[in-house]
Amino acid sequence: FALKNAEDDQSNYLKNCPLLTEEKSLAKHAIAEHRFRPDHFKGFQKEEVEEIYRENDAVIQEKHEIAIREKMTDDEWARNHAELARKMEEAELRNRERALIEKRIQQDVLYQQKEEIQKQREKTKRSGLDEIGTDFFARFGRSCR
Repeated sequence: FALKNAEDDQSNYLKNCPLLTEEKSLAKHAIAEHRFRPDHFKGFQKEEVEEIYRENDAVIQEKHEIAIREKMTDDEWARNHAELARKMEEAELRNRERALIEKRIQQDVLYQQKEEIQKQREKTKRSGLDEIGTDFFARFGRSCR
């Protein structure tokens, strides 16, 4: 009977021993309650686990909000870039049109100058000033006095 009692006492001790059970209060440091003893750590309290989950949810929510803000910023930059590209293309087209107009004007001016030069050549050809004839040399050596 004594052996049975000893076994029952041993069994009760093992079932209720604070060092062997999940008694989490044993992990607290004796001097500083905010610290725990790593050799006696039995896990977190239910409230601590819930707090960790709440903090994790808050971090996930914050990351989601940051991602949304970044996407909005990226979309805005894309719109600005597209608008700038469109304006630059319009300006380039205007410059090309302006250059074509200036080129046509310059071609017209050059054509007019060419026609004027041809008219002057025809006029000088008709007047005979562009040729040196025999009568020109015949006048040398004669004095007009």
